[in-house]
Amino acid sequence: MSQFTLSKFLDSLTHFEVFEDSYDISLWSSLSLDEQTQAEDALIGASAQGDARALVTLGYLGVERAAETVQAQTQNSSPWVRFAAHRALSRLGGSSEGLIEDVISGDFTIRFGAVMELATTEGEGAEQMLIQALEDPDGLVRSQALDSLIERYGLIPMTQDQAGHTLLESPLKTLDMRLMTDLEPLWQQAAWDAKEIFRKLAAGIHPNDLGLIYIQTAPDNFRAKVRDAFFDEDQPFDTSLIATVRGCDRRWVETFLSLQLAPTIRSSRAVEALASLNAKWILPSLKVSATGLPEDHPYSTAVQNAIQILTSNQSSL
Repeated sequence: MSQFTLSKFLDSLTHFEVFEDSYDISLWSSLSLDEQTQAEDALIGASAQGDARALVTLGYLGVERAAETVQAQTQNSSPWVRFAAHRALSRLGGSSEGLIEDVISGDFTIRFGAVMELATTEGEGAEQMLIQALEDPDGLVRSQALDSLIERYGLIPMTQDQAGHTLLESPLKTLDMRLMTDLEPLWQQAAWDAKEIFRKLAAGIHPNDLGLIYIQTAPDNFRAKVRDAFFDEDQPFDTSLIATVRGCDRRWVETFLSLQLAPTIRSSRAVEALASLNAKWILPSLKVSATGLPEDHPYSTAVQNAIQILTSNQSSL
């Protein structure tokens, strides 16, 4: 049976599988030690020819004798093969410098993959690069950098409900929503907040002391109620329900509304709601969100009115 498994594995090295970045090793433990050595030799040979999947697989398997072959592929002319070699080296106990360089100079796909790998890569340099990636030009990379930091610090349970499902109203997931936006002041503010959180965690402050625990103040199904009411444009958007909540739920709903200011959306409905909720923190993003529009554009008018309301409220405090 194991000989059949070995033959099947070796045959897989000659086939291309879309969306797979490594070879299937789910039956690896069913191979004898001699067969595992044969399979490792085949992977090393493929890696020497620049097979990115083979390189990543060697890393997953922890084949330390492949380190020299893997190291050689860090000089490959293909950025993707170099990235695969960097991934393998970090798992074989080598330097994480290659992954760190990928975050700095790689294209979007490689930057995204590198910050994902750095979630489990040891060393202060890896963590510092994730902190830096919170300001990446691409929102998905910024979001993945946050996810990797959350994983490094064991904070995933703080982003989930009791059933283990993602809790969008949790402080860290609300922060993630802001990081992914294209509206520059909004994501820059979120990046600064995230840096402060992880700076304090690194200094030994307990997560419980940083307000990272979700505390419900809104009615059940609050998220669905807000979403359905907001997108029902046949009816005025009543913010009275929102005005009664505080803390995590209030931050989530204001973040949800702030995402509607993005250049691809520019919702006057959201602008008016934020003004009625006295969300002064949104002022920098509000001002930028109308950039490039004529002053008499309906969205520009809504923004100008909201700024007047929010600054008036601010000065009266």
